[in-house]
Amino acid sequence: MDGVVDLWSYPGSRARRRRPKDAPVLEALIDINAVSLARVELDPATLLLVRIAALAAVDAPAASYLMHVGPAVESGVKVEQVQDVLVAVAPIPVHPRAVGRDEDH
Repeated sequence: MDGVVDLWSYPGSRARRRRPKDAPVLEALIDINAVSLARVELDPATLLLVRIAALAAVDAPAASYLMHVGPAVESGVKVEQVQDVLVAVAPIPVHPRAVGRDEDH
């Protein structure tokens, strides 16, 4: 990866403010995130757009988006690109459910 994306230390991250050593679940998530970032060879902007798309697919809470959009913009992603990604993936979580229901009838 050309740059380093540290979602956990991003200034707007709530995780940064809640990263005490006595939070084993949060620490595990930080470790998992670090391994994931170390293993990909995507540029930071692409990585963050992919993660934002995944957040939409799993119906993530708003805080999850906030942790990714700030670093994405800092990596050169335009807000319009984030919007385009969200519009592009919006039908994905709904489509399989709708098709599955039609096949049942």
